[in-house]
Amino acid sequence: MKKMKLTKFLPYLIIILYSFYILYPIFISPGVLHGNDWGLPLTDDQIKNFDNEYKYSWVYSNPFGERNFLYHTKIFSFPLYVVNTFGVSGELFSKLFLLGTFIFSGIGLFFLLNYFKINRIISTLASLIYISTPIFFNYSIMGWTFVLLNFGILPITVLFFVKGNKEKKLRYIIMTSLLYSIAILQSQAII
Repeated sequence: MKKMKLTKFLPYLIIILYSFYILYPIFISPGVLHGNDWGLPLTDDQIKNFDNEYKYSWVYSNPFGERNFLYHTKIFSFPLYVVNTFGVSGELFSKLFLLGTFIFSGIGLFFLLNYFKINRIISTLASLIYISTPIFFNYSIMGWTFVLLNFGILPITVLFFVKGNKEKKLRYIIMTSLLYSIAILQSQAII
């Protein structure tokens, strides 16, 4: 019975360990990850200001005020504010967010391939290849976290879409629409 449980969770463990292995150099490097989108704050005060700034559609950065084009990122700044209350710094959050995106992407693709009855070994290898593609590597280095998040939720969104169409269950359609809306918001469109 224990062997059965181990083999059941082995693909997830492999994906998690591989993600740690790929991102190990990032985890041992000091400081917050920087890049195009990685402008995450480091200190508690910066995190509070970061969260507070995105509450409004207009900001006071000049004497007359201006439209806040990034207020839709509130759904991304609020989790940082919440985990910071438990002592997680901006540095650790940025690295855990990247790791979580890699793990979620790999496991999501594994679920999708298992749904299509692909062999578990092939599904695991495909998941490892997926998170090893140049897209993941380049977007991680460039700091395009929101775009990388979109690639992360893609497999699970496709899974919910296919299941929703095949099984005609409302919960899968709702999950598809929620994940799709996150993908639209993360694209940094002016909404």
